[in-house]
Amino acid sequence: MTYVKLFSAILDLLFPPRCCFCGRLLWEKDGDGRYACRACEEELPYAGKDDGLTLGNCFVWCRSPFLYRGIVRSAVLRLKFGRAEALAGPMGHYVAACLKQYGKTDFSVVTWAPLSRKRRARRGFDQAEAIARRTAAELGLPVEGLLVKQKDTPAQSTTRSRSDRAANVRGAYRIRQKGAAAQRTVLLIDDVVTTGATLSECAETLLRDGAELVYAATFARTEAT
Repeated sequence: MTYVKLFSAILDLLFPPRCCFCGRLLWEKDGDGRYACRACEEELPYAGKDDGLTLGNCFVWCRSPFLYRGIVRSAVLRLKFGRAEALAGPMGHYVAACLKQYGKTDFSVVTWAPLSRKRRARRGFDQAEAIARRTAAELGLPVEGLLVKQKDTPAQSTTRSRSDRAANVRGAYRIRQKGAAAQRTVLLIDDVVTTGATLSECAETLLRDGAELVYAATFARTEAT
């Protein structure tokens, strides 16, 4: 046994891995290793090839491994409102696996759709950033915070229509440092995509800064996209 495996085994004894969806202790017989138990694996609402794709005006496409319902929706809500930051690791793992499945991982940089300073302070962390950092690590790609949310807009979930969502985030983002996205193919990460309004606004900001192409990925998508 190598030192790395020995250290991992000791950590498992001290801090047994738990299913990121139900919290049950995981064993070797379970499904996705250290992330989900077999029972939850059978409940996961995987997004198929057709419903796992959103086309945007400013981003090429958005891929998501799951539909936003059931245990996936519960996990996202715990991450965002239950201060369960540890869930971002498994979510980033699933996003990276999804991109590998579709054979697209050759991005110049990974970034995310950031929270406003006020909302981040209230939440304690930025869930999209946490997912992006794990996704980048699993893909072996650099990760940078290219965007800043300069307006503390109401949550997108409080808006009713596609046009309302687009209007809600219009002008909400700016580039952190001029030229940071120039001549780069960017992977933009968020937790959930509904209409793609937030991703489109972020992507447009990156393109205005000189990005060559912007692709997007989220942990989940609503079935209305």
